[in-house]
Amino acid sequence: MYAVFLTNLVFPKLIKEFGANVGSELIWEDDPDNKHRTHNVINTIDNFFAQRINIKEQSPKMADVWPIENVWSIIREKLGVEEFENVTKLKTSITREWKKITPELCEKLISSIGKRLKAVVGKEGAQITKQDYS
Repeated sequence: MYAVFLTNLVFPKLIKEFGANVGSELIWEDDPDNKHRTHNVINTIDNFFAQRINIKEQSPKMADVWPIENVWSIIREKLGVEEFENVTKLKTSITREWKKITPELCEKLISSIGKRLKAVVGKEGAQITKQDYS
């Protein structure tokens, strides 16, 4: 599904934004999550991008930078240690909390990316906290 998502949505948007040569001009850094490291996904990315950052050279703390990871963290925190009877109830709870994420919060998270990147570099790839970039 991730390979299809990249092929049908991400790559076309990159081409639209950066031009037809985007795959040879930009360097891809993938998410090190196992589901993004399947043979099919790696081949899909390799067919689009000429260069990628080796997974062993990536910062393990890039999740500290990307806003979506912060959104998921907020949702996990809101759900706490709640136990769910089934997947449907879990999905309902996640959806409820997702809808509480405001555009203002998203803008704040996005505008902090530069500061977060600087903090990761300053800590030589170690985990950062809000105090490191506030």
